[in-house]
Amino acid sequence: MASIPFRQLRVLKSLYRNYQQPSHQWSRDLRTTSRHYGAIRPEDKDEQAKELAINKPREIFEKEFPDHFRDGKFISRMSYVEFIDEALAKMKELGLERDLNAYKELLKVFPPGKYWPKKWDSDYGLFHAPQQLAAVRVLHQMQMSGLKPDKDFEKIIIDAFSKKSDVWIKVIRMNFWSMKGRNIDPNPLPEVLPKEPHQLAKLALARMFDDPKTIITVTNTSRVPNSVDKTWLVFSQSPAQKEIIEGLAETSTLYVEEGGTAYVGRDYLSYFVLKYYVDDETREKKLRPPAPDSNYNTLKVKFYGKPVKEKYADALDKHFVDGSYVLGICATGTSSQDSLLSWLKILQERNPKLSKLNVVFKMSRRSPEIIEYEEKMRKTGCDSDDDKRYQQEQHSSH
Repeated sequence: MASIPFRQLRVLKSLYRNYQQPSHQWSRDLRTTSRHYGAIRPEDKDEQAKELAINKPREIFEKEFPDHFRDGKFISRMSYVEFIDEALAKMKELGLERDLNAYKELLKVFPPGKYWPKKWDSDYGLFHAPQQLAAVRVLHQMQMSGLKPDKDFEKIIIDAFSKKSDVWIKVIRMNFWSMKGRNIDPNPLPEVLPKEPHQLAKLALARMFDDPKTIITVTNTSRVPNSVDKTWLVFSQSPAQKEIIEGLAETSTLYVEEGGTAYVGRDYLSYFVLKYYVDDETREKKLRPPAPDSNYNTLKVKFYGKPVKEKYADALDKHFVDGSYVLGICATGTSSQDSLLSWLKILQERNPKLSKLNVVFKMSRRSPEIIEYEEKMRKTGCDSDDDKRYQQEQHSSH
């Protein structure tokens, strides 16, 4: 089933309607499907052509349906629900996860009118529950893939389940909320995400803070002299963050920590942050000193908006998270300490005060050299001469 295009699923509809027929009638159905797979049509008078028209679909069905089709006939029955569940699992593998026409052909498996309510005056409900739930699963996968039903899709649902079904209610809700939430995101993701990791990192950093003055830079560690890791760098910093760095004392200590995992669609990446921890008292006195009484900017006149002091405080508060000021965010191709050191050297060009401050790396992840050494010890059982010498040195030190 993995190699059969979904536009040909309508060819298989006839197979579901004839499960109870004798095996000799399957040949006629197989001849009908032969023209969709490039075989010679059975209308030709050549006997060899007729045989090829039958054997070609048989080979395909035996390969794609090994549990249901053997010896030229179906040995077990596959329901609509089972067929749709298996097809949904193959959508991503076939690259049809975001193809609306593939979902249309998949729902055309349900015969029109067969799963309508028995009485037209019946209330809305979950009649024919297995089939309706299978269709709802199709709609759910469409919703997770960012697809919206169109007019043709709605007609397929109405023909199969009518407007009194839960499937139709699901379609209405999808159309309603997709329009409501279309412009709710100030930094929406593009419909087709880039495949380059540095472009994904750029999208992730643009969605983290709401400071419109933030500048995102994409560069490479090769511009830094004596850099070991040759990889890409994507980092962001705003003028407010630069101003915080310039206002710090030379005895201040900054920390480079793991920020966590940022998701861009279904892709994710790790990022790191440059932080400065400060208590509330220091934050109020040093970073935002009170203005003198003679400063007329403190006058609260609603006609002119917020005072300058409050606007300045709001710009700094945007970067205050969990008791610390975030002074920069970075994502690298290797997530190594050497690549982060190259990032700090590039930041020093834009923040001269940064070269006079203390920077401490707080990274819980191990370096590739340590991981490789531990895997070697686990595989060899510490039998090599270097490992034995290392154990003896550790034992003598204790």
